[in-house]
Amino acid sequence: MKIPKCVIFDFNGVIVINDRKRLQNLNRIVKKYGIKIPPIQPKDFIGKRVAETLEQYTNGNPKYFHKIAEEMRVFERGKILEYPMVRGIKGLLKFLKKNNVRIYLSTTSVRPTVEKFLKHKGILSYFDFMITGSEFPMPKDEKFFCAILDRFGIKPKDAVVIEDSIKGIEAAKKAGCVAFGLTTYLNKKDLKISNEVFKDHAEIKKFLDRIIM
Repeated sequence: MKIPKCVIFDFNGVIVINDRKRLQNLNRIVKKYGIKIPPIQPKDFIGKRVAETLEQYTNGNPKYFHKIAEEMRVFERGKILEYPMVRGIKGLLKFLKKNNVRIYLSTTSVRPTVEKFLKHKGILSYFDFMITGSEFPMPKDEKFFCAILDRFGIKPKDAVVIEDSIKGIEAAKKAGCVAFGLTTYLNKKDLKISNEVFKDHAEIKKFLDRIIM
């Protein structure tokens, strides 16, 4: 593998550790609508939008799903600064900048929440471009990555996508990118479709450092 021209980061589970809390928060919100989410594993909801989770795992009235999703967005924006970052993220961002690798972000989370967290953590300025759920209000698929690659004229084979969900990795590979899986919530077996699997960004930095050397 050669050093990539760009690295595309997901947000939830890749930059911020919050997905388990997100499910707990969603469970609290749906109760007042008479909806109950059955016990599910992390791999069953990570990487999915709120409406997707409700459609797949509940028999609640779909007319409430949009309202619930909006309540979740507002709630998460208020809570986002309470969550920690994935280990090694700042070191990897500095390493990529030093080596002239473009840094992008692609997430289904809305822009105000994402920017609030990145600014608070002092890493917003590292990102050259972001596509969020504010611009693409749809489930994550290869379009999230292709929109960035097409905009900057980067071939998919020259792009690395870092994801923590099976769905995100599948989308990255469908776009033709190199997919790095992070075991923030899932294990190596779950993420076996990735090109490489790492436990955190410190490991990714070491991996890319060896390529440059």
